[in-house]
Amino acid sequence: MLHLFSDRTDAGRQLADALLEKGWDRAPDQPSLLLGLARGGVEVARPVAERLSVPWDVLVVRKLGAPGDPELGIGALCEDGSPLFSRFWMKRLGLRPEDLSDLVESRQKDLHEKILKYRGYPLPLLPPPLHACVIDDGLATGISAEAAAVYLRRHGVKRLSLAVPVAAPEAAESLERPGQLYDEVITLQRPEAFGSVGSWYEDFSQMTDERVLATLERRRAA
Repeated sequence: MLHLFSDRTDAGRQLADALLEKGWDRAPDQPSLLLGLARGGVEVARPVAERLSVPWDVLVVRKLGAPGDPELGIGALCEDGSPLFSRFWMKRLGLRPEDLSDLVESRQKDLHEKILKYRGYPLPLLPPPLHACVIDDGLATGISAEAAAVYLRRHGVKRLSLAVPVAAPEAAESLERPGQLYDEVITLQRPEAFGSVGSWYEDFSQMTDERVLATLERRRAA
């Protein structure tokens, strides 16, 4: 039965329960690293990592919003700054990558500022983990999670999982491409009438930089 999550922390606890039921705390090939997508995925990742006793970090992604509709993700950047565009939305909106060059440049600058603010250095992936799990607060178009997968595969991660509380069915299905994007996509809910990620939370207040830093500080303290 579909339900609303109280907030991102509640969603993370429920996601942790589901992963424990799958035996992730006992499986020999469980992820050795969890990565919360900044910004909303950070608060979801923390309780999952604590329950599974797995190290975690922040993975910085920046969405590229559609002209006139910045909430519609038609592209994304991950930590190396390489843009990834949604073929579907670019074709539907009649856009070319060069049409978004100014936006990409602006978001690349913002991306590097966030990396410096949240971690201070690039994500350490040497040697790359054999199995990593990306966590976010939800999937709408899925473009940010796709950019994260492309980035992690490029840096040698062999097995890659994605775990989110709620997802648009078509987004989740498109990302489950073993050996290419995600080997498995774990969701608690895939409502047909999806709407938006925030519509599945009672409290979906904005994740500020201060909240991200506070959550990361709790990790360091632990």
